[in-house]
Amino acid sequence: MDLQLTDPQELRLDQSRLERLQRRLQAAVDAGETPGISVGIARHGLAAVLSAGRVAPEAGAPPVTPETVFLVASVTKPVVATAALLLVERGQLALDQPVEEVLPEFAEGGKEGVTIRHLLTHTSGLPDMLPENQALREEHAPLTEFVRRVCRLGLDFPVGTRIQYQSMGTATVGAVVERVDGRPLPRFLKEEFFQPLSMEASCLGLEDRLADRVVRSDLSIPGTGAISGPRDRLGWNSDYWRHFGAPWGGMFATPLDLCRLLQMFSAGANGETGRSSAPPP
Repeated sequence: MDLQLTDPQELRLDQSRLERLQRRLQAAVDAGETPGISVGIARHGLAAVLSAGRVAPEAGAPPVTPETVFLVASVTKPVVATAALLLVERGQLALDQPVEEVLPEFAEGGKEGVTIRHLLTHTSGLPDMLPENQALREEHAPLTEFVRRVCRLGLDFPVGTRIQYQSMGTATVGAVVERVDGRPLPRFLKEEFFQPLSMEASCLGLEDRLADRVVRSDLSIPGTGAISGPRDRLGWNSDYWRHFGAPWGGMFATPLDLCRLLQMFSAGANGETGRSSAPPP
C-alpha cells in the first residue's frame, strides 16, 4: 500500500513536538542556516511533510512545499547499494565476487582482490574522489570517463584493511549494476524502485519534467566547508551536474518519496508496506 500524504495531526504523534519541529525548521531559515528545508515523517501508512523557507535564497522565490524536489546528494549511495543487493537477491551477483569478474578493466593497479562487498562497505582502498575530480567536472566530463579513470587507479591501502569513505566505490557499484543488468543505472532505479514504490518525483539525474520543482542548492551557508557563491566551481545547480546522474550523489527526490523508499525496507516478506497490524497508541 502506498503512503498517503496527510496533515501532521493525523499521524497521532505528540503535537507539541511536531509544533516544536516546525518552529525549529523556521528558525533555521530565519537564521540564514538554509534558504529552505523539508522533513518527511511516516507512520502507519500515513506521511506528513513539514517545510519552511523558499526554493532559492531570493525573497521572491516560491516557498518549499511537499512537492518540492531536492538534490539528496550522498543519500544516493544507499539507493545504488540497494540496486546491487537486488541483483544479489536475484542470483545475478555475489557479495564476495571480485569486481574484475564483472568489470575486467577494473583489475588494473592491483585491485584484483576487491569484491562487491568491499565496495559496499567502503573497505576497498579506493579514494573518495579522483585526484582529477575538479578538472573533470570543469571539463563537463561524462560519468563514463570517471569510471574509466577509477578502473586505472591504484589503492590507497591494502584491500579490506581499513575503512575509507569512497564515492568512487559507489561509482564502481553503479557500473557493475549496469554491466550485469544491461540497463543504464537511472533506468534501472526507475523501473525497479521508483515506479513500483510510487516515487514519482525521484530520479538519478534530473528529469526535465521536474525542473521547475527543484530547489537551488546553496553552498554558501557558514560552516558547511563547501565552495560557494561565485567560487562554486562544481556547478551544483548547472545543467551538467543536474543531469550527470552521479551514483554517489546525483539523485533527486522529495521527502515523501524517501519515506516511501524507507517503508520498503520495513516491509514484511509478504510485500506489505510495513504498516503495523496493531492500532496506534
